[in-house]
Amino acid sequence: MKQLKKNQIIGIAAAAVLVVALIIIFCLNRNGKSEPLASGNPETSDSGISVSGASVTGAALTAADIPEADEANATRISLKQNDTQISGEGARVREDEVQIKKAGTYILSGTLSQGKIEVDAGEEDVVVLVLDGVDVTNTSGKAFESQKAAHTSIQLKAGSENQFKSGSETDLTESTDSATAGSNTDSSTADSGTASGAAISSEGDMSITGEGSLQVSGYRNDGINCKKSLCIAGGALDITAKNDRI
Repeated sequence: MKQLKKNQIIGIAAAAVLVVALIIIFCLNRNGKSEPLASGNPETSDSGISVSGASVTGAALTAADIPEADEANATRISLKQNDTQISGEGARVREDEVQIKKAGTYILSGTLSQGKIEVDAGEEDVVVLVLDGVDVTNTSGKAFESQKAAHTSIQLKAGSENQFKSGSETDLTESTDSATAGSNTDSSTADSGTASGAAISSEGDMSITGEGSLQVSGYRNDGINCKKSLCIAGGALDITAKNDRI
């Protein structure tokens, strides 16, 4: 009887190790490039995917690399359609596109029904964005894009509800070609060339953490697209996308 129980315990332990190994293989990716967490399509994207306290990390970035927010010296950005207000340095507004131009901590709140948040800082800059009730929609392209920064960290304020949405629900049933032809405009918030507008996009390392929630709706194409390392170390994420969610 003791031997049987011992074998059962060993079997359970081995199964647990296998599950952990599979999770590690699933979460890590080569060369710091994020792989799709799940594939989407118009038939299944509506259900989305929920991530709570999960970790999707590239080889070059871990939770230990996530910078702390310096809220005492932060620039505060209050989003409002046609009337966004900025208190502090390092950011500017171009039409309804908010541009972050230098390293530092930025606290964002408010709504843009048609706009975009863009990070265009120095190549070695670390930018921390604290979201405290942010709702940004861009029907013609990316809702959030980090074009240039060494590390962009999205930190969700405790108890806050945040959303980035690219496109509209009708885009889920359209082909990529038709979405490209019908959605691109001359607006500063539109993508050019293709309908590749993920709701959240980053050219450099990116992390997402905190104790708030983040809804990501990539109706045009992907949900979150990071070309280098991506680390999701906290927060409750609900991701819906036409194609890859992450």
